[in-house]
Amino acid sequence: MKTKPTTFNLGGIKLIFGTNSCEKLQAELTKRKLKKVLVVTDPGIRASGLLDIFESVLETPYVIFSDVPADPPAETIVSALSVLENEGCDGVIAIGGGSPMDVAKGVRLLATNDGTIFEYDNSPTGGREFENQGLFLACIPTTAGTGSEVTPYAIITNKKEKRKATIGGTYVSPNVAIVDPSLTLNLPPAITASTGMDALAHAIGAYTSGRVIDSQGDTAISDTLSYKAIELIASNLRQAYSCGTILQARSNMLMGSVLGAFSSNAGSDATHGLGHALGAVYHVPHGVACAMVMPYVMEYNLAASPERFARIAVAFGEDTTGLSPMEAAYKSVVAVKRLMADIHIPKLSEYITNFDDFDELCKVAAEEKCSKLNSRVITLDVAKELLMKAYDDK
Repeated sequence: MKTKPTTFNLGGIKLIFGTNSCEKLQAELTKRKLKKVLVVTDPGIRASGLLDIFESVLETPYVIFSDVPADPPAETIVSALSVLENEGCDGVIAIGGGSPMDVAKGVRLLATNDGTIFEYDNSPTGGREFENQGLFLACIPTTAGTGSEVTPYAIITNKKEKRKATIGGTYVSPNVAIVDPSLTLNLPPAITASTGMDALAHAIGAYTSGRVIDSQGDTAISDTLSYKAIELIASNLRQAYSCGTILQARSNMLMGSVLGAFSSNAGSDATHGLGHALGAVYHVPHGVACAMVMPYVMEYNLAASPERFARIAVAFGEDTTGLSPMEAAYKSVVAVKRLMADIHIPKLSEYITNFDDFDELCKVAAEEKCSKLNSRVITLDVAKELLMKAYDDK
């Protein structure tokens, strides 16, 4: 079912959501009188032919930078920024998953602020704040996963320290997010699965984060958004994975991704902390990494808020009638494990073939910013225990 493009204002970001909404891109560029834009994407998007859609729409001159790898390092931002400056671009468009969007965020900000990207690293102790607003940025996701199109964060790999840096701030958010379900119709099942689990991790993390459990402020808005995201993903990810051409399932997954990412302003949990560490140290794809550790982080956190995890179980369609609070809460762990099996999430043992860097992995995981937001304390020993549980899961 096609959805007519609808425009929202989401936290200062203009969100255009609906089938064929990518056709609205040129109007946004024209409105801002941009002379030339840098299109940031990755080799997979370029090879897929998706760029043809945009090349048929764009009237503003543009240059394409498609050398964005997974888990992009700072060097990728430097290379893209060089192209932007040499070509005289005054705006940036990101097309793809989280990696192109993260790079584009870095480029648009370093074009107007001095220093290196890691000087603005918010993790673990905080860095500089951007003084100047960046260039215009439009983000167009082709996966239902990271939700980077609506967040004030960019995740950049610090290769020297073997960790992922969180670059955050008001100016990091894009100006426009164009979310078009038709762009995800041909997404391969494995990528549908991994990015969908990333979206679920955002939603569950926001719904059960330490900030929420400690009631630091009114959580009614974030609770509403994150819980709806959980419901949408729980009821649509299997269908999007097994029959990716069903537009309604793709649309619901994208909405779940957007809501989950936007609600993550309420906080996160160790799923993303451990997931970021696995990506930085063992190069596990981000969504897969989050999925692998998610049920074990959830199980560890059950005691902090059993009633919230019980409601998550209900969102997955589990019957919790007559169960004790902890029994009902554990049903959420069972539901997530069942979903992972149905969409064939790989096992961690497929990626960790030796333990040479395992101690470093645990240290990075325990110190990661998202781990600090967990509802229960994540020590080095706890991080090691959770990672070993994921590794031993056969």
